[in-house]
Amino acid sequence: MKLKFNAAGLMVMLICLFVSRFSAAQTIDFIEYQRVNTTEPISADFVGEASGEAFVEQWTYSPNADYSGKTVIRINRLRGDETADTPVNTNYYQYDAENWIVLGLDFTLTVSGIPTSIKLNFDPPVTVPRMVEIGQTVQKSGSSVVQFGFVKVKVDFSVSYEFLGLETVETPLGVFENALKVASVKTFAIPGVNETLSTIEWYHPSVGILKAEEPEADSTILIRSIDPPLPTDIADWTLYE
Repeated sequence: MKLKFNAAGLMVMLICLFVSRFSAAQTIDFIEYQRVNTTEPISADFVGEASGEAFVEQWTYSPNADYSGKTVIRINRLRGDETADTPVNTNYYQYDAENWIVLGLDFTLTVSGIPTSIKLNFDPPVTVPRMVEIGQTVQKSGSSVVQFGFVKVKVDFSVSYEFLGLETVETPLGVFENALKVASVKTFAIPGVNETLSTIEWYHPSVGILKAEEPEADSTILIRSIDPPLPTDIADWTLYE
């Protein structure tokens, strides 16, 4: 018996096969890309430029930190002209088999020209799925009560993450293929103040964050070293089916 296929039917079959293979290959574990699934403290150094001015940053990952009685991953970010000694922000995370969990964020917000320390405690926490697909967008929103000067105020927030694709990224530490490109938008609203931070970041499973851009600030950072050194040979690492 002979099987007959017309050209249109064959084309549809090929497209369906391609799309199914492409979609399966593009499902990844966001936690592995962020490289926060470590049991040892990590210190990452970056070089950066903002509006033509050079600076340096240091990100310190502490996997067994305490946050309101909970064991969390604390990521502390510092910046400076030549030495990273000025706080930028501190993030507090957990993760489980299904989610990346954001519990808190400390940062400085300038209000009427005065730098003001803000400590956000997300209750309930913000959860982002671990397993995501290229092209997927995750959006979350909520509110938190924070100490603002001598009073407590309500902060409304929204966050979104769009997983854009896999790219090759060149850094002072080396060239990394299959880096995950993620665009995020974080919005914080305090009575009389609205703050939005847009960031594009590239992650790699052997290192974590490789590169970050903040378009509004005309700012870019690139990783130049990491301690302890993490393996850059990840021959046993594959995209998740």
